[in-house]
Amino acid sequence: MKKLWVLASALSLTAGTLVCSDEPRIVSSLTMTEEDFLDLLQDPTSLQIRVEEGTRFSLRLKVNSPVVDLEAENPLGTVVVKAPFYVKLDTFEGFSHEALEEACELSVDALKEFLMKNTQLLFSLDQITWKSFDTLLGGNLQANIFTEETTRQHVVDFLLDLHLKP
Repeated sequence: MKKLWVLASALSLTAGTLVCSDEPRIVSSLTMTEEDFLDLLQDPTSLQIRVEEGTRFSLRLKVNSPVVDLEAENPLGTVVVKAPFYVKLDTFEGFSHEALEEACELSVDALKEFLMKNTQLLFSLDQITWKSFDTLLGGNLQANIFTEETTRQHVVDFLLDLHLKP
């Protein structure tokens, strides 16, 4: 949390300066620095992130629903990257660095909310075709509810089976 606050503070000081480039710089997710992140926010087209095969990410899961809530330990597990891919930030129409700077000055939560509402991540396997997560991957979600024989506890079992969309 402290690291993100330092990042938000640094961003509020530098958000007014735009760096424009024709060729995006490629940074490995394993070596990305706070400075790289600041560059990304200042000019979303300036940076692409390469996620290498074998990279591991902690998995957190949040369920928003009027029917059920999720009580989970964080992290739930580890996501292991099976093939390299690229990620870049895309801003929505109306994105402004002034509003970004204001969000940074308010709080880390305000910064997170601003980024969630005004940007999206785009993914690519070849650095040519870029897609949002939901247009890159498709699949099925299966849910089973049962009672374990030995413990007699109720269990909800989810299986998310994903594939690349054409």
